[in-house]
Amino acid sequence: MTDDYSALSAVYDALNGDLDYEGWADYLDREIRAHADIPVKLVLDLCCGTGTMTLALDRRGYDMTGVDRSPGMLSIAREKAAAAGRGDAILFLCQDMLSFELYGTVQAVVSTLDSVNHVDGKADFMQMLSLVHNYLEPGGLFLFDVNAPYKFREIYGTNAYVLEDEGVLCAWQNLYDPQTRLCEFFTSVFTEDADGRYPRRDDYERETCFTPAEIRRMLQKSGFAVISTHGDLDGSAPARPLSLTSITTSLLVSQKLVHGEIVFPVGPVYQKLVHGESSCKLTLVWSPVYQFLVHGESCGLLITSFSASSPSEFSTAAASADFELSTGTKRRSSGISALTT
Repeated sequence: MTDDYSALSAVYDALNGDLDYEGWADYLDREIRAHADIPVKLVLDLCCGTGTMTLALDRRGYDMTGVDRSPGMLSIAREKAAAAGRGDAILFLCQDMLSFELYGTVQAVVSTLDSVNHVDGKADFMQMLSLVHNYLEPGGLFLFDVNAPYKFREIYGTNAYVLEDEGVLCAWQNLYDPQTRLCEFFTSVFTEDADGRYPRRDDYERETCFTPAEIRRMLQKSGFAVISTHGDLDGSAPARPLSLTSITTSLLVSQKLVHGEIVFPVGPVYQKLVHGESSCKLTLVWSPVYQFLVHGESCGLLITSFSASSPSEFSTAAASADFELSTGTKRRSSGISALTT
């Protein structure tokens, strides 16, 4: 079992083919143009993996350097750059994010797909920040994303997942320890060979969970000014943390702030969260199944649900629905039911 993505590197792109790299690169480009105090031309892609984001930013006019500790990932990155006619334009370096060395400074550093979580605790995170700060020109930007505590608790936890693509199967087991806040990933990759067999190769990775407050403090200690924090690529604010003890956590898959309200899209089920002090106004939109949640510091928790088979039935049901609102800090639910159309 390795910890350098040697098993995953060959199938990484196939298993992540649904990621919107172009949309992500557009977001990074917008943020760089909006916030950099200096002209940005030289950009480091820290933990660049197979180079998909590196090439996307190269197409947007940046002079790119990619750093990653996985030889397998970098081999694919170099092949992709050569195929795009950019093999001589992009420098790829096989180095760890805790000890990398560049030939000079850059005006921006990007690190995507929760790469910065791949450290063992705060000391490692601070070491990474120290190196980034060292190679950033004054006024430059460091743009990165992280896995939030919610994801470690509820999505990773001790869950197991399987991803399949043509000729490839990847299974992994997560083990998250809430005391140490260390999450271990045990991954097995089965890839079809020429004679139709599926040999097994194993990888091992781990991530550390940090709270937003911890990350902010570590950035400030390292000499960074925190400019903005977003919850999605549209630039929306991060969603507020939830404490919904009576709700099946597997339903809470993703958070997106829409028009000032937090919406959880989970297949046919929508959960709408509305904040308020002592009273709340619900804006209802048609969906085959609805569960409404009201959560706030002083307004407590409200849950109600009803079924409808058409927008008109929905409007009628919504108009006559009873909503209970608990007050104070205690949160309670009035029940959740799964409804069919």
